[in-house]
Amino acid sequence: MAQGDKNGTALVTAGAKRIGRAIALKLADLGFDIALHFNSSNKEAELTKRDIENKGRTCLLFQANLNDSHETSKLIESITNKMPNISLLINNASVFKRINFLDSTIDDFEHNFNIHVKTPYILTRDFAKYCRDGQVINIIDANIVHYQTNYFPYLLTKKVLSEFTMMAACELAPNIRVNAIAPGLIMPPAGREDRLDRKDNLLQHTASVDYVLLAMEYLLVNKHVTGQSLFVDGGDHLVRVRQDTIKSL
Repeated sequence: MAQGDKNGTALVTAGAKRIGRAIALKLADLGFDIALHFNSSNKEAELTKRDIENKGRTCLLFQANLNDSHETSKLIESITNKMPNISLLINNASVFKRINFLDSTIDDFEHNFNIHVKTPYILTRDFAKYCRDGQVINIIDANIVHYQTNYFPYLLTKKVLSEFTMMAACELAPNIRVNAIAPGLIMPPAGREDRLDRKDNLLQHTASVDYVLLAMEYLLVNKHVTGQSLFVDGGDHLVRVRQDTIKSL
């Protein structure tokens, strides 16, 4: 990816922490200015903003509760009023709560649906109205190939996001490419760092967010790819033997 102002501005949802932060910092290295979305992680957002600015890029913070469709619907307009050269949308925001089907509530379903489906739907639609030449990358989950899980609302709505990726790719071509990255067990869930063997994958590689960033860079530079979900999971989507590990997180 060439450096410089021509890359425009990237919106990263939930960009203050974890994978979102790593994505935002990498995009700054690649020459993007950053519209950094956050909800309640004010301190982390300020730290990430500082680190991006230390790389010589512009970073503006945009607070919004993505569980509220009214706030979500205002986000792209708010960004383009200040950063009109938006060219990339990273739908990274996610909720990850352990709850099985029978114990789930309507609130559980609606929260997951709002964050994993409704928000990418709204933001992608509005992004496409402002951006005539760009890309959307959705962060989904390698476990979309599985059907048993103790994270039922989460996995169901990530499956929907995968289908949305393909439908939006067809709808928005040729000017906007829409792809997805499907990470495996890259980072342990917060508070469960002791529950994850970072080499527990088919290739027996140590899992790293750097592999997700390499996948993102590939999608950015390969202009002949759209509607794809790029699995970054050490090959585990090919087998089901680690389903018990996935369910135990």
